[in-house]
Amino acid sequence: MKVVVAYNDDAHLKGHLNPTEMIGEREVIETAHEVIDTLSGDHDCSLLPVSGSLAEATISLIRLSPDVVINLCEGAFGETRFETNMSLLFDLLGLAHTGCEAIASRICQDKALLKELLNGAGIPTPAGFAYHRAMSEAEFLERFERKLGTSQAIVKPSREDAGLGIERGSVVASASAALLRARTIESRFHEPALVEQFVSGGELNQSIYWNAEGPVLLPPGEVVFADHLPSVERIVGWAAKWDNGSAADLATRNRTPAEISPGARGRLQSICRQTSSMLGLSSYCRFDVRQDAEGSLFLIDVNPNPDIGEDSGFRKALAAAGIVFRDFLNELMIAAVSRRHTESSRTPLPIG
Repeated sequence: MKVVVAYNDDAHLKGHLNPTEMIGEREVIETAHEVIDTLSGDHDCSLLPVSGSLAEATISLIRLSPDVVINLCEGAFGETRFETNMSLLFDLLGLAHTGCEAIASRICQDKALLKELLNGAGIPTPAGFAYHRAMSEAEFLERFERKLGTSQAIVKPSREDAGLGIERGSVVASASAALLRARTIESRFHEPALVEQFVSGGELNQSIYWNAEGPVLLPPGEVVFADHLPSVERIVGWAAKWDNGSAADLATRNRTPAEISPGARGRLQSICRQTSSMLGLSSYCRFDVRQDAEGSLFLIDVNPNPDIGEDSGFRKALAAAGIVFRDFLNELMIAAVSRRHTESSRTPLPIG
C-alpha cells in the first residue's frame, strides 16, 4: 500500500511548554520515523510533517494520494484542539486513516464535557467542574462545595494530554487553594481548568485497538508508586512521563500486565467497553482509571490516538499480549481501509 505517516511538527509554536514538556513533542517525530522504518519494507511510505498551513498539508496529501494515512497528529499549528481538524481533513479528502473518529476525539479533548457525558451514561467518574476566567470567586466556591464538598481536589488543564499541567501542587486540600491553582492553569494554558475530586488510590490503564474483526482488549497496566510517596503525590504528571531520572520519574513505574484481581480486571474492562460504545471509539485508545481504597473504579481520562512510541504504555500492552508492532500497524491500516470502503458504499439519503 501507499502509506503516508502524518505528524505535527509544530513545537516552535508552543512557547508555553517548558523544556521537559517539549520532550513529548520530539517523541512524536521519533515515533513517525519509527513507523516509517517498520513499514518501509512492506509498503511505499512517505512522511508528512504538518508544520506550515492547512493549505500546504492539503496540497501535500492530494499530491501523495495515499491508500491510507497513519495519523500521528497530536494537534496542529500549535493547537492541541486541531487534532480533530486533521482527522476531518482526511475525511473530507476521502482518505482512509488511522485514529479515532473526529467527533469522538473532540469530545475526549474536552475533559469537562467528557465528564458530563460519562455522568449521563452512568459511567463512574470523579465529581468535578470546569473553571474559566469569567467565573466569579463566589460561583467557584459554590460549585466546589456542591460538587466536591470537603474532598481533596486535583486541578489540571481541561484540554491537554501527556500530563501537561499536572505536577506536585496539583492536588489541593481546600476550595481556596483549588481556585488559586485553577487561575494559574487558565493563565498559562489559556483554557478552562478542570477541578476534580481526587481519588487517592492506585491508577490503572486499559489499551484497546480495533482490527477488521472488532475490538482487541490488551492486558491492563498499572502505575506502581513508590512506597514513600504521600497520597497527594501519587499522580502521573509531566515530570513522571517525560523527565527521565527525576524524582517523579523514579517514584513511578509501569507494570503491565497489572497485578489486579480477576474481579477488578472485569470491572475495568466493562467500564472501558461501555465508554467505547457510548463515544463510538475506533482505531486505538487508552483509558486511565483510578481505584479508591475500597476497590471502586473511576474513569479519569480517555485518550484517543494515544502515544505509541517505543517506551509508551500502549507498546508495553502490545508486548504483554505478544503482538508485534508491525502487525499492529498493519491491522490498524487494514481496518481503516475497510471502514473507508464501508462508508463510501453507503447509499446517500435522498434530498428533497
